Amino acid sequence: MPAANRGLNHLSGAMASLTIVVVTASSSLAGPVPSPSIRILADDLTTSRFGEAVAIDGDVAIIGVGGDSVNGKDSGAVYAYHRQPDGSWIQEQKLSPADGDIDDLFGFSVDLLNDLAIIGAYRDNDNGSDSGSAYIFHRGANGVWTEEAKLLPLDGSTLDRFGFSVSIGVGFEGIAACVGAYLDDAAGPDSGSVYIFERDFAGAWTETAKFQGLDTEDSDSFGWSVAIDGETALVGAYLDDDLGNGAGAAYVFRRDLFGGWTQLQKLTATDGFAIDNFGINVDLDGSTAVIGAFLDDDNGPESGSAYVFGFSGGSWTQTAKLIAPDGAPGESFGRFTAVKGTQIVVGAEHQNAGMADAGAAYAYEQVNGQWVLTNKLVSTDMGPSEEYGHDVGIDADTALIGAWREFDVTVTGAAYLYDLSLIACTGDLNADNQINTADLGILISVFGSTDPTADINGDGIVDTADLGLLISVFSAGCTP
Repeated sequence: MPAANRGLNHLSGAMASLTIVVVTASSSLAGPVPSPSIRILADDLTTSRFGEAVAIDGDVAIIGVGGDSVNGKDSGAVYAYHRQPDGSWIQEQKLSPADGDIDDLFGFSVDLLNDLAIIGAYRDNDNGSDSGSAYIFHRGANGVWTEEAKLLPLDGSTLDRFGFSVSIGVGFEGIAACVGAYLDDAAGPDSGSVYIFERDFAGAWTETAKFQGLDTEDSDSFGWSVAIDGETALVGAYLDDDLGNGAGAAYVFRRDLFGGWTQLQKLTATDGFAIDNFGINVDLDGSTAVIGAFLDDDNGPESGSAYVFGFSGGSWTQTAKLIAPDGAPGESFGRFTAVKGTQIVVGAEHQNAGMADAGAAYAYEQVNGQWVLTNKLVSTDMGPSEEYGHDVGIDADTALIGAWREFDVTVTGAAYLYDLSLIACTGDLNADNQINTADLGILISVFGSTDPTADINGDGIVDTADLGLLISVFSAGCTP
């Protein structure tokens, strides 16, 4: 609906309050105008950096706010939301730990698995200054969240920053959490490490493994980013220097039947180069991994990219490189990534979507084995330096985008929810909700160029791959 007619839904009572604003998202790429999004703001007037971290699973979403002051300045908090039968989202609770303290940054990193949330507080001081911790919260059948456990490494130490990255998943042996400590010194100063904690049937959590890469060394920052799914863990080491200083790498580990974790493979970009920072962000779903390289230079210095890897025949292979068709220097495309099934979302928090550093997010779908750009998401409430796209999440067709520097009255930060099934229309180049000869004519007229409208797969050039994708959906209709 028009900005002047936004509907507000204020909740009160025992539940914490929430402001939901319905706005119309915009897109500068081809396809129908996106469906209304849900814009979420915290309205307790104590929040700074709302949207710093986001996660969504099914009908549950959480938003991290490391700058919240509920337990003192920058102690941090997490806001939990639940989707209602009518599609609206309500805030269920504002989460904070029982022992939260000043500068803990609880909520800097978050992840969800069904009714379990893992929340990092990498500047917690239980094992020394900035040693870090992570918390598990459980959502009961009544919608009430309770703190289930606090995770601390057995060998935690000062400045390890355990909890800087977190992930939670379920495998053959139950639920496991993966927590990064990127400044741990296990393989040399600031080499980094990753810990695995497993949950028993009674809800107790135990540290079961700690590992680094076989070649991890000083200052690699192994564990800067982590993802776990089933028996597989993916770990980013964005300062690895195999392909040059700061080129970056990611490691794949596999859990064996006895609970041990073994390095299966080390991943690098086929065109990796110094200071690309490949591995700055990772995500994993089944046989698909997406790895950000936000300082890659394909669209100019530090424009950024994201790489897709697939698992087949016992190994992981690079299958695609994603770049923004309208990318420009300094936009940080790939700083945050998310994958679920056949959907990928990539954040570009410094994209100049009408204003400097307003930010954007790009949605991709796998079509006939290729990753196709379906839409570019931006905020209609955009302002300069809002950094929309600072963390992204996806589950099924729902995308969750953080905009941690967006300013609204006295609150800093916002988050946006989108139903991607209502906004994607691969091949509709003239936005008439049909894929026909008019679209074919547009593509042919710019064949061989870098025109972003007709670059359906987002690889930077309009070529036979784009033509094949358009033909494969020819005569299809779009969801208006």
